[in-house]
Amino acid sequence: MNDPTHFFIDFDETLFDYRAYVDWVDGQLSTEHGMPAGNFVGTMDEFHDTMDDSGLLRLRMYRHRDHVKHATGHDWPVLKSEIELLLGQSGQHFCYPDSHEFVIAALQAGFKQVRLLTYGSDEYQRYKISLCPIMKGLLVDVVDRPKADFLAANFGDPSIQGILVDDKAPLGLPENWQHVWLNRTGKRRPKNANCIEVRELNLAKILQAVTAS
Repeated sequence: MNDPTHFFIDFDETLFDYRAYVDWVDGQLSTEHGMPAGNFVGTMDEFHDTMDDSGLLRLRMYRHRDHVKHATGHDWPVLKSEIELLLGQSGQHFCYPDSHEFVIAALQAGFKQVRLLTYGSDEYQRYKISLCPIMKGLLVDVVDRPKADFLAANFGDPSIQGILVDDKAPLGLPENWQHVWLNRTGKRRPKNANCIEVRELNLAKILQAVTAS
C-alpha cells in the first residue's frame, strides 16, 4: 500500500470496552434502583434488530431507548443523566489502556483525515463517545449500513489510501482501503478475512505492517 492518507478507527471493542461499560451500568442499576444483578445485561439481546444478512457481517441495531424503558421503567434521558453524574464522580471512561495513546499518535501522524467510524444508533454512539474525553479531537461518522458501503460511497476515490482499524472481520472493504483487524482476544481468523491482524493498538507497528503489505 502507498502512504496512507486517511486513518479511520472503529469505536466499540476497539477503543471502548463496551462490555465493561454495560457491566458497570448493570451494577449501578442494581445499587441505585434495586434491580437484580445481571438483569440489564441479560436482556440486551432482546433489543437488537438484524439490519443486514449479506454474508459478511450481521449488523444488529441496538434499540437502547426501548431497552432502558423495559429494564428500568425510566425514559432514556433520565438514565443518561444518572449515568453521566455517576461517571463524573467515579472518573471512569471505559477506554482500553492503549486507546488514548493510540488516538493521540494517530492525530499527530500527519494523515489528511483521522476519524471514528462506528456502526449503530447515532444518538447512542455519540453518547458513548462523549464519555471518553480524548475522543473529542476526532471527526465521527456513525453509520447504519455496512462500513464497506459507506467507504465506497464517500471515500472510494483511488487518490485516497485508507486504513480502517476494526475489531470485526471480514468487512469486504473497497480496494483503496486496508482493513487492520484488531483481535484482542485471540479469535480464530476467518478464512475469507482479507486483513492485517494485530493484537494491540500500536500505530508504528500497524503502519509498518500496512506498508509491507
